[in-house]
Formats: sequence, structure tokens, C-alpha cells
Amino acid sequence: MSVRQEFADSVDSLISTLEKVGFDFEKDRIVASYLAGYVCASGAKTLGNPFQFYFEGMPESFDMFSCAFLKLELGKNIRKVYLLLSEKEPLGKSVQNMLHKFLTADRKFKSLYIGIGPSNTMIEDGSKLYLMGPYTFNKNTQR
Repeated sequence: MSVRQEFADSVDSLISTLEKVGFDFEKDRIVASYLAGYVCASGAKTLGNPFQFYFEGMPESFDMFSCAFLKLELGKNIRKVYLLLSEKEPLGKSVQNMLHKFLTADRKFKSLYIGIGPSNTMIEDGSKLYLMGPYTFNKNTQR
């Protein structure tokens, strides 16, 4: 397997950043709908489904599946949530709305530059990657 050096560097940067922010690899989660390989390579766990599913001809099905898997996370013992985002591939509106409904930005919230990576799992052109958070679940959304 061949990995572009700048992508390998951004995985190393993600791991280093997670350690610096006190990320708990057992209780914290990362939402990275389009960058699941980065979460897996870092040793962290995803919130929701790590990989995208969709129905051909239905681009909105990405969000449909993401939201369904995010709902399954409610009530679990999750401490903090972070977003790993590509500047060229924003989260879908439905996923954004759901996250805003369930999560609140922590008072220590930051947006941290991670490095250059792919726009998403299907497109390898370089894009700036950012880790944003932490967020916590709203009390009324945990069972």
C-alpha cells in the first residue's frame, strides 16, 4: 500500500493533536463522515458510521445513513465528540442539523489545523483538514 507523504504526515498530526487535547481513545469519538480512514489510522473511534453508504442516484442518501447511525449512538457512555473535517467537503445539512440538536460546543472548543489530506475517501486531491471540538452531548439527548 502506498500513502502520499503529506497524507501520512496529517495522520501523524491527528494522533499528536488528539494526545495534546486529552482525547480519551475509549470514551471520546470523532465524526468524520468522509474521512473514516483517518479515524481508523489514528486508533480513535467514530461517532456514527465510519464509512459512507449511498444509493446510486440519491446523493442525499449519504446523510440519511449518517443520521441513522448517529441516532444509534445516543445513550452510550461517550465523553466528548470531535469533528474531523475537510475544508472542501462539508458535512451534509441533515447531519449538521442533527449534531447541533444533540451536541453543545465545550467551553474549550477549538478548531485545529491537522494538515493536508484528501477531500473525502473517494477524491485524493489535497484539502486542509481540521479537528474541531470538543463537543458534549446535551443532557436531554442521553438516555
